Amino acid sequence: MVIYLYGGNNMALWKDSETVVDYLNFDYIIDAVVNIVLDEELSPSSIGLYGDWGSGKSSLMKMVETRLDEKGNDSIMCIKFNGWLFEGYEDAKTALCGTILEKMHDNKKLSAKAKEKIKTLWDKVDVQKILGKGIHLGLDYLLTGGLINLTEFSISQIVQAVKKKASGVSDEDIAEVLRSFKTESNIRKDIKNFQKEFADILKETQIKHLVVFVDELDRCTPETILDVIEAIRLFLFAKGTSFVIGADQRLIEYAIRTKYKDVVGNNLDIGKEYMEKVIQYPVNIPALDENEVEKYISCLLLEKKLQKEEFSEILEYIRQLKPYDKLIYTSLSEEKSDLADKCRDSLYLSEQISSVLAKQINGNPRQCKRFLNTLFMRLDMAKTRGVDLKQDVMAKLMLIEYFYGTFYKLVIDGSNKEELAKFEKGKETTIFKDYSNDEWLKKWNEIDCKLSEEDLRDYYYFSSSRFAYNQSVVSNISPTARICLDKLLDKTEIHRTEAVEQLKDLSLAEHKNIAKVLYEKMKKEDKIDNDLFKSYLKVISRKDMMAEALSQLKSIPVQFYSKSQIAMLDSITKFISDEEKAELEKYFGDEFGKQQNIINSLKKK
Repeated sequence: MVIYLYGGNNMALWKDSETVVDYLNFDYIIDAVVNIVLDEELSPSSIGLYGDWGSGKSSLMKMVETRLDEKGNDSIMCIKFNGWLFEGYEDAKTALCGTILEKMHDNKKLSAKAKEKIKTLWDKVDVQKILGKGIHLGLDYLLTGGLINLTEFSISQIVQAVKKKASGVSDEDIAEVLRSFKTESNIRKDIKNFQKEFADILKETQIKHLVVFVDELDRCTPETILDVIEAIRLFLFAKGTSFVIGADQRLIEYAIRTKYKDVVGNNLDIGKEYMEKVIQYPVNIPALDENEVEKYISCLLLEKKLQKEEFSEILEYIRQLKPYDKLIYTSLSEEKSDLADKCRDSLYLSEQISSVLAKQINGNPRQCKRFLNTLFMRLDMAKTRGVDLKQDVMAKLMLIEYFYGTFYKLVIDGSNKEELAKFEKGKETTIFKDYSNDEWLKKWNEIDCKLSEEDLRDYYYFSSSRFAYNQSVVSNISPTARICLDKLLDKTEIHRTEAVEQLKDLSLAEHKNIAKVLYEKMKKEDKIDNDLFKSYLKVISRKDMMAEALSQLKSIPVQFYSKSQIAMLDSITKFISDEEKAELEKYFGDEFGKQQNIINSLKKK
């Protein structure tokens, strides 16, 4: 639809979803998961496929499923469960139980007896329509023997609480269900009965390996996450079952800590310890290094460039390379002389941008896709309007547009051409002096094309934020980064402290995106909010953030700062050079120096 709207006649983009093609040579991870699933000695099993947002968890699960399907064995059954789809609509616990039983029931090869057993068990899970209404009362103990004992409540209390949560449920409906679960012994008994009946079903269906892939769990609320995990525990006593859970481990542990924040203990990390009990085999997806990013981008580009058979041949060649081997045109031409020329432009573009892009996105495959999609959408839109833009120039501009917004604005300003030319040659400049020592920009400057030699007006036109495809900063950060941002915006010291800890696990790009959100909020007011400023300083307190941060700080009129805020700038001076410190002193005037002297004297005392 996007292609139609923007007239992209020849545009071929990459889906922002799972794939069955292994561009990343993750065979060793796929094999590890498959081997655990099929090892009867390890059954039942739970596997945590851990990775950051966009790291390829969904794709890897799809590849594991494909590998299992390829075995063509009727004794293996794969079921997919997306926790996010049930968020806010249905009790996630019963949704997972229902999905498993439903998918098993839909198997055309099952006997009538097996289907009847499945239906009978599902009727019990449904619990006389109450749980099916999505009543989230903490009733996880009804199925899984959770932390709270039903005997703590009277039936009348629970009836009233439930009726507040949902309409259309009668007193008798609720009471009838709860009576059967009134005692702890009955809870344990029903759990055991459920597990026994499910084991009988597996035996009757002749399913030796039931594999449930749980995806998108880290997008859910803490309540939904705990619901699903508790339901998984219910099945982990049935031999032949395996759960493969794709998630950002940090978000799951955060959800558990949130749910059980009142649990106390000496040095107890409830999130970590809880997960260690549920997940038997954690498998971590590594972030891509610079070399792997280059290979990944090359694969994406070549997939669109080559015929299917040609791409398969090149992909096999890439897979044969050692992890530290670079994908070089000259080497490729020796091995694949008939295909090398077709690959030349794609390899060149990949080489140019990957070394600069890799660090900013922390080796994230999804961000690679999004960058390329935006690049080719812009080129295609320009072509539709009869404007030919250079691929390498647009890519180079996009890198600073994404990660160095203030610097980008200076670059596209045509009046700065002469200063930009000096900067590109490594000479001293007035306008770009804040960025002269930035290591990332030094590497960016090495990209072959020179922006000072180009008319950037058309490039700016087709990168303007008025186009719908331009994603906002907030929408382009991971769920983990959003939690961190929310805490920083909360303006409380305790949340700020928590956020600072979480910042340590975020990529440089996410640091910059968070800083940009805070900066945009600060500059909208005549007087800078003190808590917002404190949060901003915490985010930018690292050397590789300084160039952009100093430009942002100096873009806000000095009169908008309070004296105490100017004093706070002392916290970042250890990350900047003496020259940059002098520039700050010059901008903020005598007040900056005065405050620094007071702080220094207090430190001596």
